[in-house]
Amino acid sequence: MTEVVLSFDTEDYAAPDSDEAILELSEILRSQGVKGCFNFVGELASMLAARKRNDIIGSLDFHEIDYHSLRHSHHPTIAEYCDNESWDAGWKRFMDEESRGVNLVKSVFQRDQLWAAVPPGNCIAAEAVYGYPELGIPIYSGSLFKDTGGRGIWFCNALNLENNCYIDDLLLREGINGVRRSLDSWAALDRLIVCCHPNIIIHKMFWDRLNFDGGNLVQWGEWKLPEKRSEGAIRRFFADFRAFIGVLKAKPEFTFLTYEDIWRSAREEKRRTITREKLMDQLRTLDSFFEAGRSRKDSGVLPYSLAELFKAGVNILLGADEHAPEALRGFLREPEGVSKRRVLSRSALVRAAASLKNASEIPEKIAVGGAHIGPRDFLEAAKQVLEGGDPVAVFPKPQMPDISRFHRFEDFRLKGTWVYPRSFEDRWVTKRLRLQSWTIRREGPPEVTRRSGAPDFLRCDSTPSTPDNR
Repeated sequence: MTEVVLSFDTEDYAAPDSDEAILELSEILRSQGVKGCFNFVGELASMLAARKRNDIIGSLDFHEIDYHSLRHSHHPTIAEYCDNESWDAGWKRFMDEESRGVNLVKSVFQRDQLWAAVPPGNCIAAEAVYGYPELGIPIYSGSLFKDTGGRGIWFCNALNLENNCYIDDLLLREGINGVRRSLDSWAALDRLIVCCHPNIIIHKMFWDRLNFDGGNLVQWGEWKLPEKRSEGAIRRFFADFRAFIGVLKAKPEFTFLTYEDIWRSAREEKRRTITREKLMDQLRTLDSFFEAGRSRKDSGVLPYSLAELFKAGVNILLGADEHAPEALRGFLREPEGVSKRRVLSRSALVRAAASLKNASEIPEKIAVGGAHIGPRDFLEAAKQVLEGGDPVAVFPKPQMPDISRFHRFEDFRLKGTWVYPRSFEDRWVTKRLRLQSWTIRREGPPEVTRRSGAPDFLRCDSTPSTPDNR
């Protein structure tokens, strides 16, 4: 069965006309008994309250409310202010601004919990993926991972989900026939995240293109408004959207969920532990995780992340029988492995492990005896020690895994996309995201395998007309 999440990027605080689409979508779904996930920009939530749109706020009581950043495309965006050599500077600003946005959305809609954060446009930074769970939001939807077959990827301590289909684009281009054409490919997915932008139903272009494309083009509040679609085109869209919901409801292979449902299921993973035996099984296949040029039909995602294996190695070297995975942050800079063969004693490695017991991030290099080794070197040495070796030897090897195996991770880029100004260099943001690849693992308990017949890299037939996840 394919789980379907209806995810609405509810963002346009410039044009009050866009509000009507929110209400219409909410009422269509409520009349069908289907819950949607409305991902609100903090400023729009504030505007709805200021405009006294209690009809919209009340209608959304039936639905799940999630999050879509404080100001969306207003510059500097999250990625822009995080493009800084100092992790702490970007982290502090993110936590200050986004905590305000989260609290705005919670206050307006009277919610104690938001379940998912969706990045605005192509605006993804490690600070955000790590930061939203710190703000109580465990899911990051609309992630940088593509062609996942509808399965989640754990990354930066958040459950990352892919937008598989942009229903606004599909219905505006093809109407309900586009839905019928896509049903077979959707049914092959484990999960279908259907994204929709209410504002683009009403207007012919995105609101932020007029106001923020390449910079803050207007004074705050003096918004340029895009041209509206004809009333006939708007009514056709809503008729097709209602039909789309009816088509999926009539198909037993589809079931509707919310982000909360997904998270409550994912929480079972907290019980997973890494025993000494499981650790050794994973460490014996460690080389394959770092090999370049693997087939893309191999998902390349371990049941445990390298970060989890690293901390398990630390604790099991120190005598623990098993290790309960805990949140670790990845590197801030490139890890440094050995440049030549190094021989290490068991006692020196155990002392190094003791110094790492309370670490909250994976170190870029580790002092062992009189040498410095990389984090992969540490895992290689731990495997040999746990097999009874003393002394053990490590050799020069890549310290970073082959990201080409991680669902098009290597294709991800920020510079020159979305509404970024030409001055945006992306010196640090993409680099830091790739440095977090030690935190990647697949969704689900370690024993779970993919559903039979669901290709790892299947794509939804409908793709957005722009390259940006707006």
